[in-house]
Amino acid sequence: MQLSLSVRPLQTLFMSESSVDSSVGQAVVETSADSVQRSAGGGITGAVLLRLDDTAFPGEGWSDFPVVVLGWWLRTFTRLLSSAGTSGRCHFMDGPFAFEVEHARGGEWFVTQLRGARRGSARQINGPSLVESIVASARAILAACAQRGWYSADVDELRAATDAVESYRAA
Repeated sequence: MQLSLSVRPLQTLFMSESSVDSSVGQAVVETSADSVQRSAGGGITGAVLLRLDDTAFPGEGWSDFPVVVLGWWLRTFTRLLSSAGTSGRCHFMDGPFAFEVEHARGGEWFVTQLRGARRGSARQINGPSLVESIVASARAILAACAQRGWYSADVDELRAATDAVESYRAA
């Protein structure tokens, strides 16, 4: 998946603390398998971000630890898929950034961007598209790791978390 480069001020992501945007937005996780690099210590870094409509969070070209954070996020989504009426927080490893996802009892999905203690507005999203994008991102990162011969406990955990979410999607 290619990431385009454009700049959008982070402040535009954070609106009134109690606001909810009632239109259904598109939220997807984006990664770039071409961007992954492995440090001498074995940490795998690369592009990973949440795109809410046309806004990249935490920002365009955000680099983090995609193997680790996608594994965390997929474990959160396993809980969200197992029971409506639940919410979970998906943290980035770098910075004070996270997003909260709620799978409401009525089947609606909502996402709220977080920067430290600051909350953005809750936004209704297409939940199945978000789940599909995180699984596709994880599969692309796993393929890039396998192609480069990178194996670790984190890669194994990402694979297991991806399989767990896919088992809910298949059911």
